[in-house]
Amino acid sequence: MDERRRERLLRRTLRASRFRRNRRGVVAVVGSMLSLLVFFALFGVFITQYVPLWMSQNENQYSNDAQASLEELKQYVDDQAIFGIPHTYAVPFTLSSQGIPLFAQPTQGSLSYFSGGCSKGFVQNGSPVSPSACSFQSLSYTSGVSPQNVTLYAATDYLEMQLPNRYYPSQNLFFEGDAVIVSQGGSHQWMLVPPPLNISVSPPTGAPSNVTVTSSLVSLLGSSGSFSGQGTTDVYSTLLSNTNISSLHRFVSDNVSLNFTVTFRVGTHNPCAWWAFLNGLVTPASGVTVTLIPNVLPAATSCGSATGPTTQLILVVQGVRFAQAYIGQTQISVNSGSS
Repeated sequence: MDERRRERLLRRTLRASRFRRNRRGVVAVVGSMLSLLVFFALFGVFITQYVPLWMSQNENQYSNDAQASLEELKQYVDDQAIFGIPHTYAVPFTLSSQGIPLFAQPTQGSLSYFSGGCSKGFVQNGSPVSPSACSFQSLSYTSGVSPQNVTLYAATDYLEMQLPNRYYPSQNLFFEGDAVIVSQGGSHQWMLVPPPLNISVSPPTGAPSNVTVTSSLVSLLGSSGSFSGQGTTDVYSTLLSNTNISSLHRFVSDNVSLNFTVTFRVGTHNPCAWWAFLNGLVTPASGVTVTLIPNVLPAATSCGSATGPTTQLILVVQGVRFAQAYIGQTQISVNSGSS
């Protein structure tokens, strides 16, 4: 009898021991699963929240760097046209944003240079012969009394940088007509850095007023090409020629300076940005009449299309007493290699 009781007690002890071991195993499995759930929850928050925020900051910095490079290029092209220095200058352009290791690839942009393809006689009666294939500017000083009229034409190429951002708004940046333009699609365009086209009236009020117009006529020349990848590439600007013209002593009768008219024309692929800038110059002032043609930009106008038609805008300033323009030609070349 005692032997049987001992066997029963032994079996009961073994069952209790196995139960205790199994309970510890269940607790370990449940703990591991909870740890994994916490990890995947935190990982999901990182993927859905932190990675987009991080990449948005990277692409924002990328856009700012691209804009700064175009601003720097414009500054030195203007210095070449106005002062004749430096003869050659190189500006580095970053072609991609920073990425996030293992989680997000860098955003790669592209840098394209478009040759205008305008023939020497691209204008006829003040208008381009082939407006769909030509970016241009023209400037004229005219008076109905004096024979000393002057008209200058300049076909020009333009530089475009495409930033196909995924988290930050995508942008197309243009260096065209001595202006840096930002386009975010549709009619969302603005001039980041406008050309040096200014109308000043002295004195601001009262009569008579002296109206002064300053402007530039800068041509970019080079070979078409497109570059993309990672790292940086250099854009070189080389001065070909520079001069300046003014209206001094052009419109004089009996030693008295005559009022004359300044007409500025631009053929552009970015009419929304140009129209907003030129329309801002049309302000009532004593002794001066400023007219923008067209005075309203058609809603159907395509904005920011590098392959779209050229739109011609005309600014006419009447009653001018003095005008000066800086004229320059610059060779643009892009280093095809990236580092």
